[in-house]
Formats: sequence, C-alpha cells, structure tokens
Amino acid sequence: RRAMAFKRSDERMERVTAKLRQRMDQRGIGEDVQEKIIHSIGSFALYGFPESHAISFALIAYASCWLKVHRTVEFYAGLINNQPMGFYSVHTLFQDAKRHGLRVLAVSCVSSEVETIVLDDVTLRLGLHRVKGVSMATQQRIVIERRRSRFDSLEDFLNRVAPTSAERRILAQAGAMNDLPLVRHRRQALWQAELPLYDDLLKAPAASDWSPPSMTMGERLSADFATQGASTGPHPMKLWRDGSTLKLQRARDLHIFPHGMPVRIGGMVICRQRPGTAKGHCFISLEDETGIANLFVHQKTFQRLRLVISTEPFLLAEGRIQITEGEQATIYVTEIYPLPGVEPEHVAKSHDFH
Repeated sequence: RRAMAFKRSDERMERVTAKLRQRMDQRGIGEDVQEKIIHSIGSFALYGFPESHAISFALIAYASCWLKVHRTVEFYAGLINNQPMGFYSVHTLFQDAKRHGLRVLAVSCVSSEVETIVLDDVTLRLGLHRVKGVSMATQQRIVIERRRSRFDSLEDFLNRVAPTSAERRILAQAGAMNDLPLVRHRRQALWQAELPLYDDLLKAPAASDWSPPSMTMGERLSADFATQGASTGPHPMKLWRDGSTLKLQRARDLHIFPHGMPVRIGGMVICRQRPGTAKGHCFISLEDETGIANLFVHQKTFQRLRLVISTEPFLLAEGRIQITEGEQATIYVTEIYPLPGVEPEHVAKSHDFH
C-alpha cells in the first residue's frame, strides 16, 4: 500500500512486485493467478486512493449534488469565486448555469462587488475579480468609491479610482464601464479612457455628434475571452452555426439517436484525457451551445490524428453513436478535423492531459 501511494513510483512498484512474485512462488501459486493478481494491483495503483480519501470525496460529491439541485445559484457562485479549481473552465460553468435557468450578468464597475454575488434565486452578478490584469487594490477602490457616491461620468470614475492606463483599457475592453453615465458601449469607453486624445477629437469641427462604432458580437466575444477567459454572451458555436453552411448535430440531440448511427459533430474542446488505465485511448469533451458531447478515440486513431487532437481548440468529429452504461450517448470517433471557419480567439482554456 505504501508503494502504491508513493507518488505512483514505477521503480518502487517493480521492487514490491518482484518480492510478491517470490512469495507467491514459495506458496505454489500458479503463474496465471500471479499475473491476474499483479495486473489488478498495478491497475489499481494508477487510480486508487485510501479509504479516508474516498469517504471525504463521497461527502463532497454528495454535498455538491445537493447544492446544485436545491441552491443552484449559490452553487455556481461558490465555484466561480474559488477558481482555479475543478475540472471545468469558468466559461463552461457559465454555459451550464444558463442551461439550468440562471442569468449570469456581466462585470460592471457600477454594480459588481469584488467577488461574484447572488442577486436572487436565478441571477448572478460577476465580480471584478473576473477581469484579468486589474489589481485587487483597484478592484477594492472601485467598490469603496462607489459606496461613497455614485460615479457621474467615466472621467469621474477615472479620477476617483485612478486605475493604471493598462487597467482602464482592460476594464473598457471587458465592458465593465458600459453602465457608467454617457457610456454607450465598449468601444466608446475605450476612446473615452484615452481622455486627452478623445477630448482633442471632440474639439474638431463637426465632431460633437461623433461616436465610434460599437463592437460586433464576435468582437465582444473576443474581448471577453481576452480579458476574462470566459463570456456571458452566446456560445462561440452559436455564432459559428449562424454563419456556416455545414450541418452538424447538436450535443443535446445525441441521446435520441440509436446505437451505431453515424454522426458528425463540432465544438470547442473543453477536455482531453488519456488515463494510464485506458491503453492509449483518448477521451474528448466537445462543448457547443446546447451541451457537452463525449468522444472516444481509439489509440490507433489517436496516434494517426494526434497533432490535430492535441492542438486544435475547435474540432469537427465523425463517428458513430455508442450507447454506454446509464444510457449515455458517446461518439466512437473515426475521423477528426479542425473545425473550419471558427474564430480561434473565441476559446476558453481546456483541461488536458500532459
């Protein structure tokens, strides 16, 4: 047991296994039985853990399930406020929260606290902590100054909070300044954040009514992923599907197809796994705007397509439906390609094997 727990040491396991074989030989245990015993121990050593760990894990799993069912909004707030942790990215948590009927409101210098907060039983307001590149001191000053008195303009906000030049650009790009008075959208906030340049521009003839054009939805998604690593807007696959002529199945529909039916599906990679007990096979989770599709890639297919599988953030997979334990639909993959026509910056960080 100590050898199995010692950082999965192959060298230590080999020494223990040799000693075990010697003792089994002394007791006349047949070679076929010895091989079964050693194989079972070796397999367990790759994923097993002590009973006390198992009990703790079971309690955490039960409590998490209870919270997700009975106090859904608090469950997601807790996960978002304690990153990095767990298996899924914050973007996937946002998408799952919305599929469970929750509203996830964007970061706002006017309304957000430092941490993500619960507004009511179905609404979350993301905290300022979600914006990358803004210091904790600046986040706290935003909240403190706002409590003293409301901000009456973007200029008032900048004067009182005094963010660095980089921070004010990040906040504007993230859309966190959109709720300030006289700010219509992100690009206008970006212009106004550069106060000397913007003032000089407005002093030019016939410029009093001028305003920079607002960002497109694709540009807003790009800005969200760049500044927060996630977006409360539509899933990137929704934008892709609206602009593509390719017809792919949606994740939520896979359960209605019979075992063995050919399918094509595309999505953003949120997880790649190759556990030591899987004999070189690979498991991929693809996310689209409707849910998550689970893919099984045979080790020979993985070796053939390893570069595409390991490097592409969006994939198009072809294969056939497999109905597994619990009536879950998995796709047995025969071919994988990069998903064409997708914006590469519209991607959240995936959870991958090393």
